[in-house]
This record gives sequence, structure tokens and C-alpha cells, in this order.
Amino acid sequence: KKATVEYHASAQLDDVLDVGLRCERIGNSSLLFAFGIFSGQRLLVSGELVYVFADPAAQKSRPVPAVLRAMLEQYEAGDPMVQVRVGDWATLGREAGALRTAVFVNEQGIDAAIEVDGRDDAAVHAVAFNRLGLPVATGRLLREDAGANEEGACGVIGRMAVDRAVRGQRWGCEVLDALVAAAQQRGDRSVALHAQASAEGFYRRAGFTVVGEPYEEAGIAHVSMVRRL
Repeated sequence: KKATVEYHASAQLDDVLDVGLRCERIGNSSLLFAFGIFSGQRLLVSGELVYVFADPAAQKSRPVPAVLRAMLEQYEAGDPMVQVRVGDWATLGREAGALRTAVFVNEQGIDAAIEVDGRDDAAVHAVAFNRLGLPVATGRLLREDAGANEEGACGVIGRMAVDRAVRGQRWGCEVLDALVAAAQQRGDRSVALHAQASAEGFYRRAGFTVVGEPYEEAGIAHVSMVRRL
């Protein structure tokens, strides 16, 4: 509905700029956001954005939905925006399966017959849900036969997928942490995974190290990684 902008200072070539945005007020049908653009501690630009929640068909304002109001208020209060649920396939399979299909099959072009491998019923699953109840990240934890590992049972993490629209916001980290915690609680001595090469840095930051040489799986470069527990 309305936008105001005020310029306070200029940026210089190669400056790193930070953009801050917060919800200042929620009215009956309107949302007021304040923003600032900074170079270090120096405020360069400030402004306000006013949005009106409206019915697109009738072109008339509508009350801000209670779930959206609560989500924005909780975000501004610093509350977590996702909840990670851990459970079996019967409990979480519908949401986990839909997200995996969207990422692996639709986005990456992996054959659905490869993605569905028949091992989900035996796995522990983790799904991160946002405040709207939508799944945004998922992964699963299998267990290697104790006899296949000289040091004891080994957990195997896989099918890690994050909704394309919200990548880079640590939701994948929260799912990974939940699966590692589940492996520790049941007594696994280590956790292994087969990471897409593009995600190697993500898993390194989580404490995993590369084992062996890179290889190709489903037409995508992978590396094997492990983390001792």
C-alpha cells in the first residue's frame, strides 16, 4: 500500500551492506515493517513498508490471519520458527516423502524408483515444520549391522532434503542435529552418510570428515563422510 524511504549516507564501491527488516505493528488488516540498510554500524537508508492483507478476487481488505499474526509476533520475540519432529515412517512419512519427491525427483531429476528404496519403514525420520505447519527439511537415520562395523553399531544418515525456498536458514542443520542425537541416544558409535559433493562443506561444519574417494551415484557426484560419536 505504501513505502517511504529516507537516505542518510552513501555506500562506497565494495562496501558490504547489511539489510535489516522487522515487523513494527500488526493492525486489523495492515502490516507495518521498518527496514534499514547498514554499512558496518553506519545507517545508510531507512524506511517503512505498509502492506494490507486483502482478498485478491474481491480486491477488499481482510483481517490478518491469526496464524500469520502469531508467527510474526513469535519471530520478533526471538522464538524458533521451526519444530523438528522425530519419529517413524508411519508418523512422518507423508510429509517427508512429499518433500523428498520435490527435491530429489522434481528438482534434481533423480529417478523416483531410486529415491524410494524400501528402507523407510526401518528408519528413524526427522522433519522440520515451520510455524504454518509446512515441512521445510527432512532426513532419515538407518542402522548398520553391528557385525559390519568393528567398533560397534553405526548410524547411517541419508535422504537429507531442504525446501528450495528456505535453504541457508539452518533448517537442515536442525534436522541433522536431531538425527545425530537419535543415533547417540540409541548407542551408535559413529554416523556415516553419502553426501552430494556440493554439500560437503555443510557436513564438514557439522563435524563430519571425508572417507575415501569421490564417486557418482544417480548421476550426481558424492563423497562418503563419517563422524565419531
